[in-house]
Amino acid sequence: MRNQAKPFLICALQTITIMLALLASTIASAQSRMSDPFFAIEYDPGKIHFEEMPSLLKQTCKELHDYYAKAWVYGHLKSYNVEYFILYGYIKVPSENQPGVFSIQREEDDGLIVALENSQCVVDQVPSVLFRQKDAKILVPSNLLHEITAEVLERYAKAFRGKNEFLKRVTPQARASLPPIMQSQLQKFESSR
Repeated sequence: MRNQAKPFLICALQTITIMLALLASTIASAQSRMSDPFFAIEYDPGKIHFEEMPSLLKQTCKELHDYYAKAWVYGHLKSYNVEYFILYGYIKVPSENQPGVFSIQREEDDGLIVALENSQCVVDQVPSVLFRQKDAKILVPSNLLHEITAEVLERYAKAFRGKNEFLKRVTPQARASLPPIMQSQLQKFESSR
């Protein structure tokens, strides 16, 4: 009986190894190009570096663990009692035919914003918060919204190796599609050269 189980175990282990290798190569090929959530700037994450999503977020927010294969922080602000993160990255897309199997693809919407307070997290879509929609789950006070959008721009300047390098990549179409608060902060950011 033991000798009959051995080939089955070897086959199962080989199958798992192949699946893990395919998953790793899928992630690697998907990660060769990225686009940011605010300005739709295409870039190579191997050359342009945004901070990776902290593991604490994946541990605290099950929704993020289940949603993202890999994500980066495009905005971050810590207030006196709430910490905010703006995230965007590669998401897990479950297979319709094979339960438990997923593919990885670049996020197509505008990313997520997370409010972390006392180890509790609330997750919402970035536009609903920045455009101040009625159904937003996260209500960021105006003064903090100004701070986090200013921080986003500083983070972009750092990632793209300087303010001028970043601003060269911002297209008129991207400017026009920004939420009003981000447009205002971008104007202040540009004039502070």
